[in-house]
Amino acid sequence: LSQVAMNDLSPAGPIQAVEILMESPSLADMCRMHHAVIRRIQALVLEQAAQGSAPPDLRMQYLRQIQANHEMLLKEAQTLRDRPPLEEEGTATAEKLLHIYRQIRNPSLVLL
Repeated sequence: LSQVAMNDLSPAGPIQAVEILMESPSLADMCRMHHAVIRRIQALVLEQAAQGSAPPDLRMQYLRQIQANHEMLLKEAQTLRDRPPLEEEGTATAEKLLHIYRQIRNPSLVLL
């Protein structure tokens, strides 16, 4: 855990956040963790709004886009994992999975 300032989540300017590093040997599990955390953030914001308190001024579209991207990456990772590569495709498949992992890590997910 580390405390960071996020510049692109709020139009009002930087907000303080806690960065959480998630690690897993499974790419599919990493995608699921990111997806679950983003959905939880969205649920908390909507829950606060339903209770009458003003939700934080977040760029919800930005969070939705991150979620959609991670869903797409999860499907791609599952497809690569479920389809056994031919012998000559093994290295290319591993490189594709590594590329997917890097995309999942950027932008990193930050809990507010």
